[in-house]
Amino acid sequence: MEKKKLKSIFWDYDVNYTGEELYDFLVGKKEIKELTRDRVIARMLASMRWYDLVDIFGIQQLYKFLNDDVFKFIWKKSLKNRFKNVRETLQAVL
Repeated sequence: MEKKKLKSIFWDYDVNYTGEELYDFLVGKKEIKELTRDRVIARMLASMRWYDLVDIFGIQQLYKFLNDDVFKFIWKKSLKNRFKNVRETLQAVL
């Protein structure tokens, strides 16, 4: 797993957390006061390759990330619709 790739979503911020700490935050095992989970997940979905996300989180966890609270932070409509379609597909399979 390449959890260290999670740090790449903060290329424009000075974030002093490791990829492991960010992973724990995203899956709900750790709290980070300065970050909002839904906003970070939306940023991650918009900026990382899907296959990297599958390697890091697995399909089950990614499905949990694909919710309306996260989608409201994805500003690009085509990307938001793509993830809604992925959610529907995964819902049918899982």
